Amino acid sequence: MRASIAAEAVDASFEELGTAALYVAPGGGPGIDCLVIRSRPDAIVSPHMTPIVDASDAIDVRASDIAAPAEGGVFTLFGVAGDVTATLTIAARPVAADAERLIWRCPVR
Repeated sequence: MRASIAAEAVDASFEELGTAALYVAPGGGPGIDCLVIRSRPDAIVSPHMTPIVDASDAIDVRASDIAAPAEGGVFTLFGVAGDVTATLTIAARPVAADAERLIWRCPVR
């Protein structure tokens, strides 16, 4: 029961806050329509033991939309009018963003 409530909450969040996108796997192939949420969280890096806050860029995508996003895959984001607003490449291995593994977090560049 808990998993279905979590899935419903994730779906509602993406329906309300998501941006239309097209995902193309590394190497090409047919694109997959999906909804994504783009975020730019601060990342803390510590070169030489000195913490530095740096900006990062990430795309969250539902696992129900994209079962296995991969490094090198490309998201094309669309605006309300259907115009392309960004093209972002997955820069590192995507990770599960939640305990239920309903959302993939993909670092992008």
